[in-house]
Amino acid sequence: VHEFDPTLSVLTTVISRPTYPGADGMVIVDAGRKSISPMLGLPEVKHPAGGSVLALSDEHTRVTFGGDARIPQVGEQVEIMVHDANATINQFDRFHVVRDGTLEAIWPIPLCGDHT
Repeated sequence: VHEFDPTLSVLTTVISRPTYPGADGMVIVDAGRKSISPMLGLPEVKHPAGGSVLALSDEHTRVTFGGDARIPQVGEQVEIMVHDANATINQFDRFHVVRDGTLEAIWPIPLCGDHT
């Protein structure tokens, strides 16, 4: 549904910065199609600025940073906005509810994982 802005994001971690020819500005993060659904279009990089999703494999995502964008280092986080919440949330056991940069609540997602 493209008339609505995405509101769900997945916080990923940079696990690699490829050095092969043509990989300038590219990072690999630790989430892919199994946890970020591309069904309604490629997800978008929310933070850090200047990134865009190039491709998703099952368990990883290639993100490129162009222009003057700072390229995150291994271990840093990349927040990715998801267009298809339905096929994304079933892979996680809780929502972290954030408003204006402040964690307001942690909500369990029923039937996903162990909430004990």
